[in-house]
Amino acid sequence: MSSTFTSVAVARTSQRVFWLIVAGWLAMAPIASAQVLRRPIPDKLVVLTFDDGVVSHATVVAPLLKKYGFGGTFFVCEFPPDFADKTKYMSWPQIQQLHQAGFEVASHTLTHRHVNKLTPPQFKAELDSIEKRCATYRIPKPTTFAYPGYDTHPTSLVVLQAQGYQFARAGAAAPTTPPPTTHF
Repeated sequence: MSSTFTSVAVARTSQRVFWLIVAGWLAMAPIASAQVLRRPIPDKLVVLTFDDGVVSHATVVAPLLKKYGFGGTFFVCEFPPDFADKTKYMSWPQIQQLHQAGFEVASHTLTHRHVNKLTPPQFKAELDSIEKRCATYRIPKPTTFAYPGYDTHPTSLVVLQAQGYQFARAGAAAPTTPPPTTHF
């Protein structure tokens, strides 16, 4: 598949998602899947999040968010084994540009390891590594976290709180079907 075809497909998908959000047809993951660390979640909050640091977040998603006046949170990691392949994943300078454009850069662990398979010291090391890279690129220390693979573990909250995180979220599979009259 060519990169041009992939970019066009991503752009079209992104446009459809924005219109579904605007029209109120896109169901959001249940708030119950989030873990509040310091304060409750405001009513009617919609948060646009993007995981894994794929390059289309910098080349397609961020420009569309800006175009339509949306903010967003990018949960970044150095996804193994292909993080070095910049046709797939963002570079740290691209991640820095997201921050400079006003987006939140947040943690998704360094290597996308599931927290339920890590000891607390291993989990802390994963967080520390992302925080150090953020500091190197003058990106504020992350205070929000997305669980890789949506796997949580009770001890992860202790580690996140000790590291100063304010919010952690896990996703959920929530397939939706837009009304049949939707035209794109």
